[in-house]
Amino acid sequence: MAGRYLFPIVNSDGGPNFQYQQFVYSVFMALNTNRTIVLTDFNRHHTGAHHSIGIPFNTTFDSDIFNEFMPTVSMEEFRDECGSYVQNILVLPTYRNRPYSYVLHDYAKQKLWLDRRIGITIPENSIIPHSDRNIANMFKNLEHEKCVIMITPEAFHDTVRHPTDDVTESLYAHLVRTQFLRDTVSQVLPDICDGGNFVAFHWRNKTGEMCRNDNVGCEGTAEKQKQMLEILSRDIRNIQTKHNISCVFVAHSPEEPEHFLRLFRSYVSNVITMDDVTKLNNPGINFYNGDDYFMSLIEQEICARSEVFIGDRKSVV
Repeated sequence: MAGRYLFPIVNSDGGPNFQYQQFVYSVFMALNTNRTIVLTDFNRHHTGAHHSIGIPFNTTFDSDIFNEFMPTVSMEEFRDECGSYVQNILVLPTYRNRPYSYVLHDYAKQKLWLDRRIGITIPENSIIPHSDRNIANMFKNLEHEKCVIMITPEAFHDTVRHPTDDVTESLYAHLVRTQFLRDTVSQVLPDICDGGNFVAFHWRNKTGEMCRNDNVGCEGTAEKQKQMLEILSRDIRNIQTKHNISCVFVAHSPEEPEHFLRLFRSYVSNVITMDDVTKLNNPGINFYNGDDYFMSLIEQEICARSEVFIGDRKSVV
């Protein structure tokens, strides 16, 4: 198993979809530097229960299929190859407008997580640079190191060279959900929209998450949402007509208020959601019902089977 390894820590911030995107950024880095990628843990959404309990990669994505795209190792294999102390850390002093103090705090959390989860110790946070002016030197210094841990890969988004469109397309084609999740969706598809084609619409304006506590800046949100839905609904009806599709599957956060769906259904007919899917009494659905993390994966897989998908740039299908 001799080689060079990149271990991305992606669970420091954001919900699961953001973490999946962070993993993709780390794959870009591994491809650029000819490294084997470590199949890291993900976390549940920070708004839910038990959000800090790691979810292994191979219960989210099919690791065997992804291994056909590029070489991979487990976290345990990385520790066995690299030892219990890893000194080579890729970390930047800021990202997403976070202050330096936030990065220090987050690094401490990841240091503790690595120790508890996999028995790996990393240096103290004094290694974090105070500016990102020497990123090129950081990469160069680690170029020949066998084992590298990457903290918050999204921070390197603007500095990591993205692969060609063909390679990126192949990456996503191999980053598929587990066989069990895919089989579960195959079983329920005949009962979704009478087994016919459907439009999938991912509603992701985050008002439910951001405004649930009447935060500053949320004034007038309901009226803005109504205006937005009127425009979106018109466009969705036009898409339905163009593709001769009568049914719409709506994916949305559990945080979104109920009136959003009532309003949307007043504009568009034959709308179904995961609430309707959970009533189908499918064993796989019943097994995961109540677990927002895995129900979200099922929801994403349903969207991936749609004839037309409508989402935002951060939607995952």
